[in-house]
Amino acid sequence: MANIDTHPPQVMGLTARRLWPAGTALVLALAAPAVSLLPALMTGVRGTGAAIAFPHGFAVALLVTAAVTAAACAAGAWLARRAALAAIPLGLALWLVIGIGAVAAGVSLGHAHLTDWGIVLLAAAAAGLAAGLPLAATRP
Repeated sequence: MANIDTHPPQVMGLTARRLWPAGTALVLALAAPAVSLLPALMTGVRGTGAAIAFPHGFAVALLVTAAVTAAACAAGAWLARRAALAAIPLGLALWLVIGIGAVAAGVSLGHAHLTDWGIVLLAAAAAGLAAGLPLAATRP
């Protein structure tokens, strides 16, 4: 009983050095789907649901938004490592709710382009999760 160690184990606290990568991943996941709001991809957002239009086509808006979101989430996962497993879904949850709301409103009001925009946001959220989470899970 002479060699009893009564000191508590050392616990690593949350420091700015450990939190800034997770914050960066969160900001990237929050900002990336906003690409769909650029005038080059979609117009008429300030008007009614029927005023929404895709100048270069729905497919271009869908592909560009999904690609930018996937790239941003992959970059956030590479930067934040395992902390991105919480930050990326948290950031994309907002766009998931907005996408579901836009699809529901578009279907109930009969506005096809509003429904399309909701589908763009849902696809972007899925692409971000598919690109970011596996990368974050494999980074130590």
